[in-house]
Amino acid sequence: MDTPLDPDITRAVWLDTTALTERTAEFRSPLVAQCWQDYLAGKRYPLDLLNE
Repeated sequence: MDTPLDPDITRAVWLDTTALTERTAEFRSPLVAQCWQDYLAGKRYPLDLLNE
């Protein structure tokens, strides 16, 4: 991965759903779990929904 990480992030790893579920206590925010659960549930939104 060539993109620099946030200073608080020490590494990037790919995990399956089981591994993610086992590591929710390590998430920076409860929103992380909510986002991947929404994705797995098929919730999709257009990117233009987000505004600066």
